[in-house]
This record gives sequence, C-alpha cells and structure tokens, in this order.
Amino acid sequence: MQRQIKFKGFIKFNNTVLNVHYIDFVKNEIALITESRKPNPCDRYKFEDIQLMQYTGLKDKNGVEIYESDIVKFNKKSGYNDIETIVDTVEFYEGSFYPLPINEEHADSYYYITISNY
Repeated sequence: MQRQIKFKGFIKFNNTVLNVHYIDFVKNEIALITESRKPNPCDRYKFEDIQLMQYTGLKDKNGVEIYESDIVKFNKKSGYNDIETIVDTVEFYEGSFYPLPINEEHADSYYYITISNY
C-alpha cells in the first residue's frame, strides 16, 4: 500500500495552516485552499511566505491526519511500570518521520511511532 502524498501550508506572516491545492514551480508560488470564498477558493503565496508540511501517512487516535511539524503527545514506557507523557514535534529525519524533541528535556532521545494492525 502506498502512502498518499499531500501537503499543508503554514503561512508564516499570520500563523495559519491551510491545505495545498497546487505548487507552481514555474511561478514559484503555492495555492492554498480557502474554501470560505467562492468562486475562487484559493489564495496564491510565494515560496518564501509558506512552510510546507508533508503528510506522514499516519493519523492520530481521533482519525486526524498527522503532518510534518505537528505537535504530538504520546505515552512512553520509561521504566518497569512507569509511563512518561512526551510532547514532541513530528519531523522528517534520516528518511523517516519521527517525533523529535521540542525542548531540552528530551534532547538526547528519539522516539519511534509504531503502527499496529491488531
């Protein structure tokens, strides 16, 4: 099964995240979907104004898609019966998506997201 390739765009100057409609490499612009406006539901932005966030192929416990740069919260077993709650950001690192430390508290640790089909 192949992972669907799609993106969201983070607009840097107003801290808004919208779905990407298309990326135009000739004009160096990204069209983001703003469904509230008709008949033209897209706004175009220059590459430097947008941070692209790639879909990881994973969903959270509520079925919401997880994208690169999203902040995730999960539990990690840290001892025999100890559970530690971790808050990290999802980043692309060495060919895979990982939740990586946001702060210095977990700076020396890397965590793997495991998907189970059971």
